[in-house]
Amino acid sequence: MKKKIYNFVKRLSMRFVSKQFDIPKNCSRTIDISSKEVGYFSLSANMIKTIKLDGKIYYYRTCRQHLEFPSYLDKALEDFYIIAQCGIDTDNFKENISIETQFSKEYIDLFRVYIDKLRKDEQFYRMIINTPAELKKMHFSLWHDNYNLSDKTMEAVGLVNYPQQMRPILPLFIVYISGLIINYKKNSFVRYGNYECFNALRTVASSLIAKALNKDCIYTNAELVRLLIDGKEEYGVISPKADGARAKDINVTITPQLQRDLTTLNIIDAICFQKDHNTNNYNVNPKNSDCCVCAFDNDNPITFFISSAIPKSMSGNVSPIIQKGCINRPHIDKNIYESILSLNFSELKKMVGPYLTCAQWFCLKSRIRKIKNALINTNKARTSFVVDSDNWNDDFVKEELSGKYGTTYLTLLSV
Repeated sequence: MKKKIYNFVKRLSMRFVSKQFDIPKNCSRTIDISSKEVGYFSLSANMIKTIKLDGKIYYYRTCRQHLEFPSYLDKALEDFYIIAQCGIDTDNFKENISIETQFSKEYIDLFRVYIDKLRKDEQFYRMIINTPAELKKMHFSLWHDNYNLSDKTMEAVGLVNYPQQMRPILPLFIVYISGLIINYKKNSFVRYGNYECFNALRTVASSLIAKALNKDCIYTNAELVRLLIDGKEEYGVISPKADGARAKDINVTITPQLQRDLTTLNIIDAICFQKDHNTNNYNVNPKNSDCCVCAFDNDNPITFFISSAIPKSMSGNVSPIIQKGCINRPHIDKNIYESILSLNFSELKKMVGPYLTCAQWFCLKSRIRKIKNALINTNKARTSFVVDSDNWNDDFVKEELSGKYGTTYLTLLSV
C-alpha cells in the first residue's frame, strides 16, 4: 500500500515537469535511410545514433515506446546486438574508450543464447532493473578506468553463470543496460502518449529558446523526426553535428570572441536551467568569428526545472547573477543584451508552449525577468558593461581570468 501511495504521489508531482505529447503528430518530416548510413555511441544514458545525410553528420536519439519492462528490454536487446556488431563510431567520438566495443556476429550470437536463457526466468527482469544502483555502489566509470566488474556485481544484476568467453562484452552490455534503465525509470512516471518524450521536449525547447534570442547557432538545432532505417520505423530527436571540435579534446586558445560567446552561452543556459554544459558538452570553432561556441547534449533531466532561481552549473561555475541583482560577468554582448530585453513573452510562448508545462513556463518567465532586471541594473552600474560584438578585447579576458568573478565557463576552459 505504501508503495502504491508513493507511486501515486510521484506521478502527480511529475505532472508539473512533464507534458502530454504525441510525438508522431508533431514530427515535421520523415528520414528514410539505409543502416549503412548509421553509426552508434552506446556509452550514453540516452544512446546516440550518428546519421549521414547529404554529406553532413547528424546525431539522433530515439524516443522509445512506452512498454512494460520485459517487452521494453526485449526490444532494447535487439538494438544492442546490432550496436555491438557495429561498434562505436570513432569518426565522431574521439575520446579513448577503455573497453571492447565491437564483436563478431558469431560472438553476438553466442551472447544472445546466454541472455535468452536468463530471460526465461522472471527473476532476471526484477534483478537487472537494479543495475544503475549496483554500478553506483561500486563507483563504476568508463571515463575514470573503473570498469572492472566483479562477479558479485554481475550476480546482483542477474548475470549469473556466464561463460568466461562472454566476459569482454559484459562492460559494454552493462553500460548500455544501465542507461536504458535510467531512462525507463525516468519516463515511467510520465507515460503520456505512446512514446518517451521527457528528454525530447527539453532538447527541442532549448533550441527554440536560443532561436528566439537570435542565437540559434549557440545550441545545436533540435527537430522531432520519423526515422526509417531499412524500413524499420522509430521516432526521435535529430540534431546536426555541432560546428567545430569538442572543447575537451583540443588545445583552445582563449580569445575575446570565445569569452563573448561563453558568456552568452552561460546566460542562455541560466534561462533554460541548463547546468550541464562543461567542456565535454560544447564545441569550439575559432574560425567562426560570429559564433565560435556551439553546445550539444541539451537534454539534461533538470533542464527547465521548476525553479525561478538562476542556477550555477554542475561543473562548478558560479551563477551569472549575484545577490545585488547584477550580472556577475565583466561584460555582455550587445546582441544578446538587446535580444533578451526585447523578448516578447506572447511570441515566445507560441514557440515553446507546446513543449513545456504551465509550471515550467511560469518559472521560465520568472528566470527571464530576473535576467532582464540584472542586465538593466548592471548596465546602469557599469556604463562599459554592454559591448558591441566586434569590440571585445584581451583586457576583458584578463579581467575575467583574474578570478574576480569566480569560476566561470571561461576560467573552467582555461585550466
